[in-house]
Amino acid sequence: MKKNIVYTTALLMGLFVFLNISCSKDDDGISSTKTILKGRVFDKQRNLNIEDYKIVLVRFYYVSGGFMQPGGYTKETIDSVYSDLNGSYEMEFDFVDGEEYGLFDENPYISEYIEWAPIQAGEVNVRDINAWYPSILKLEVEVVNNINPPLNISNEVITDDDSYLNFGHESIYEENTTETIYLKTKPNSDIELQFYYNTGYTTEDYHLITDPVQTGLNDTLSLQYKVDCSGF
Repeated sequence: MKKNIVYTTALLMGLFVFLNISCSKDDDGISSTKTILKGRVFDKQRNLNIEDYKIVLVRFYYVSGGFMQPGGYTKETIDSVYSDLNGSYEMEFDFVDGEEYGLFDENPYISEYIEWAPIQAGEVNVRDINAWYPSILKLEVEVVNNINPPLNISNEVITDDDSYLNFGHESIYEENTTETIYLKTKPNSDIELQFYYNTGYTTEDYHLITDPVQTGLNDTLSLQYKVDCSGF
């Protein structure tokens, strides 16, 4: 009987220590849980690890409104970390119950999260990041019959999940001209180059032609086009 009491006491003490480590409350009675965030940063297109990539963890929480001040959600930086030589990073933080957390980056790269999901409290959350420098599309474009300017030129990157990355557009206003256009794009990827203009405000007034392009690993891809706006 005495042995059972000793075992039971030890079990309860162990359980108490576990709970004390996993969940805690600060002086204001706010409950939080130790949570780990880790992953690898790499350039999937060029097969390179990315070192010194800054990852910033922020939390989102609701602030009640006051006199002449509406309430709403705000964010606060919790921690930041840099990836190491192998592109790996890891941070531990206190996940406050009822709040949401997310990642931001402060880098010259364009980043895509692989298998993104919300950060879960009390778990080891793995968030790998595909980070890459954009390539440049150098387009020599001859434009004729541009009577409904502007003619806009853009490109969209078609990814494996059929979502799109968009890099903005450049516009040409002259009716007949030859210009050099520079657009950022994703290296080693399938992209869709788009030429379009509008003659009104309905879908029937939207005029578009496209050209599929495969980018490589070079910093710049040079292409030439002649665009007759009267043909589409």
